[in-house]
Amino acid sequence: MRKFTWVLSTLLLSAMISNVPTRAFQVAKVQINLPESSKDIIQTSLSKDNPPPTDPTTTGTRGPCTIAPLDLKTNTEVWSDRPMFVWRGPIGKIEVRQQGSNDVLWRETIPQGVGRIQYAGESLQPGETYNWVLFDLQNNAIRSMAFKVMDAREREQVSTQLQSLERELKAKGATVEESAARRAQYFAQRQLWSDAWREAFSVDNPVAIIGMITQTTPTPFCTRSPKPNSI
Repeated sequence: MRKFTWVLSTLLLSAMISNVPTRAFQVAKVQINLPESSKDIIQTSLSKDNPPPTDPTTTGTRGPCTIAPLDLKTNTEVWSDRPMFVWRGPIGKIEVRQQGSNDVLWRETIPQGVGRIQYAGESLQPGETYNWVLFDLQNNAIRSMAFKVMDAREREQVSTQLQSLERELKAKGATVEESAARRAQYFAQRQLWSDAWREAFSVDNPVAIIGMITQTTPTPFCTRSPKPNSI
């Protein structure tokens, strides 16, 4: 799997944004205004429609910020049975477990500087709830968050709508980037954040799509590290 490192820093974003075409994606029928800095990205991610999650932990050391799937007040459903996990900050390992079980379905060591990874284990089951667990660089479990794979009937409805959308995009002669942007918008409108990010990272130059998503996605949930191995 091709690795793409996304680091939220002003220098990197400025360099990447300078290579983005100035025209908007016409097929998506939305004006994509790219933030000028990482600070703007975080600010524009705040909105009344998507209130930021509240960290209930009041003590401890600030750890990584999870971006998708989120927990608490955000939608943790995913459409894909191979979801994308996105975060900001250094972690050493990620695991996926069936909720209520310590059995590990999939784990992956995270290279330094990587901020996203797609699940690569056995297909997750519709209607089932799972936990993705983050480990720090010392191999301590620091955060466990639940997410649910959409029920089979709902997944089929989304699949049908996506097929219709693909036919529309093909008829309009949409490029690969335009099609991915429109699919990402589709998922973002339904608060399926993991799926929206998966579409963003499906193209070689995802910056324009990232700019669109970060203007609507909830604020990253910044963890505060609990006691080692308390999960």
